[in-house]
Amino acid sequence: MDIKLNSVEVVYKNRDSFVSVEARIAIIATGFGSNLIKKLHLPQIKDFLIGAQAEVSSNDIERVEIYLNHEIAPGSFGWLVPTQGNKALAGLMTYSKPKWYLDQTIAKLKAQNKIASPNVTKRYGVIPLQTLRKMFADRVLIVGEAAGQVKPMTGGGAYTSAFSVQISQASIIQRSLNRNNYSAGTLSLYQLECNRLLGREFTIGRWGQNIWKKLSNNSYRVPVQHRLKNNLPENFCSAKICVSIRTVSYYSGQHT
Repeated sequence: MDIKLNSVEVVYKNRDSFVSVEARIAIIATGFGSNLIKKLHLPQIKDFLIGAQAEVSSNDIERVEIYLNHEIAPGSFGWLVPTQGNKALAGLMTYSKPKWYLDQTIAKLKAQNKIASPNVTKRYGVIPLQTLRKMFADRVLIVGEAAGQVKPMTGGGAYTSAFSVQISQASIIQRSLNRNNYSAGTLSLYQLECNRLLGREFTIGRWGQNIWKKLSNNSYRVPVQHRLKNNLPENFCSAKICVSIRTVSYYSGQHT
């Protein structure tokens, strides 16, 4: 990426050749860890989780299972989610050793006869736990996961990413086009607007994540069990969610 006086140029590889594209403004939406951001010399995100997941063959799994267990996913949680047919997604988020923890989780699920085979293809991804301190530069905006716009507690980013794109398109880019001004000063309004509309959610999420990773299994066993047994919404049975702590599964009486 080359930021010029009157344009920004991006060169990318298309099969065996390089293609050059020039525009008045560039939006980086490449996902976390893009080299483009490094080339802009912007502050990097240093706090993140690593997600690990595999598609497995399941044995009649009907519920979404959430594993609140630091022995399975230190600092976060694991899951087993039925998809189509006899397939399911088994995964977790952790601060380190994702392959080791995923291998252990899959082995336990196989031992419990919840999945058919431990021989699966695993995939990994980095999940930012903080937003970029600067999401803009001259003629450049950074949106979505590339900007760290991910919910820290769950790792979800579809809603926040789409919302940040909407913010950039609806007001900031149109404003720059109308004024023919693509300076960092003008584009900085994008970050101000993102902070105004999404900042509180990210701050609370980071606060919650920092508390969560310090808790022991016993610390949240009772609150979660109480929540499941006494405070479920009326339509919770349609979600069919099972929360497991250690090797014990807690269900909600009739809501199973």
